[in-house]
Amino acid sequence: MEYGKLPPGSTLKPTPFRVAVADSQVADLRRLVSFAHLGPETYENLQEDRSLGISYSWLAHAVQIWQTQYDW
Repeated sequence: MEYGKLPPGSTLKPTPFRVAVADSQVADLRRLVSFAHLGPETYENLQEDRSLGISYSWLAHAVQIWQTQYDW
């Protein structure tokens, strides 16, 4: 799915908007991510086909990116 294009047949037109998040809220989120603790690997979260939700490896990689590379 391309998120930059409207679906065919769309009748509503997007309007520009600005997102504003207080620095204190961003700091709180960064602190929470730094406390992230992944649960144990299970049969369900080891399935990489997403049939049972996100996988352990996907979540572990996301946390690592949020902690070390994400531009907050």
